[in-house]
Amino acid sequence: MPPFELKLKPTDRCPCGSGKRLKDCCLPTNFRPEACQTRPKSPQTGMSYPTCYARSLEDCGGKRTTGEHFISRNILELLGTLGSDPNAPFYGMIKPHGLPWTPEGEEKYIAPSSLESKVLCERHNSGLSCLDSFAKRFFLSLVSAYDDLAAPGGKHAYRVFLFNGHDLERLMLKMLSGFVASKNASTKTERIVDWVPPEPWMRILYGLEEFPHGWGLYLKKQIGLSYASKREIRIAPVSRKAPGSEKHVVYGIIVGFHGLEFLLAMESPAPGPDGTMGDLVQETTYRPLGFVLKRDQLERSFIFGWDVPGDGGVVTMEVGEPGV
Repeated sequence: MPPFELKLKPTDRCPCGSGKRLKDCCLPTNFRPEACQTRPKSPQTGMSYPTCYARSLEDCGGKRTTGEHFISRNILELLGTLGSDPNAPFYGMIKPHGLPWTPEGEEKYIAPSSLESKVLCERHNSGLSCLDSFAKRFFLSLVSAYDDLAAPGGKHAYRVFLFNGHDLERLMLKMLSGFVASKNASTKTERIVDWVPPEPWMRILYGLEEFPHGWGLYLKKQIGLSYASKREIRIAPVSRKAPGSEKHVVYGIIVGFHGLEFLLAMESPAPGPDGTMGDLVQETTYRPLGFVLKRDQLERSFIFGWDVPGDGGVVTMEVGEPGV
């Protein structure tokens, strides 16, 4: 059964973007697209490069360092130059609580090189290329959906986009790992420089293990989403200081796009003292089936396929007038 009512026929093109008919693609798998393969090819190299944040896997190879954008270059290009001069500067679409060198609330042009750090070896960097392709399609679909809803009256009243939910989780984990490893991440008051992505994270990122129960994607429940006229991403690492220590413990990331807010939990959301994941997951849905953006008679449905489901349910958001 489809995750929620879809106005699709088995002979329609599959919304996963494969180009195949739905009946020959994701319908037989209950709307679960095949996941990205991030695990480097066998055999394991047994090498650990000190400059690679995935060194704990003992599977480094190729060049010791390669440039890696913790926010995929595909996303930067999409948000910065889509529909304009490809040589134009990239718009400052990164909204901190994120970058320590950009003051709170300030907007500026940022070159892609400013968001690039040499924190992965060639072998581990190449393994994540499919997540960059996933990022491009996911954010291109979001941009397309918002643009359609900003100008009602188009010929497509209803559109559907299908994604593997675990790939979105791993994309956010890639962003978080690179963000922290490059020492660009900060709290509201100081840079986080004493944290290395732990081995369990790397085993998840590179497809060796699954997210433990309760870890992964949470989507904030929202009512009355206003359309944002500027394309921008907000990223914020989630951290706290370890008990009795000045060192920071990083345990998640928030990624915001227009009015959507995605939270990646890298610890169980058990109730506890202030600053735990249990506080942050209030008013969220764990691994939702999807979300729907609506304006008047227009609908843009985003479906997540899960091998390991969560709470289920669909978050519906109304999109207002551009700039509201």
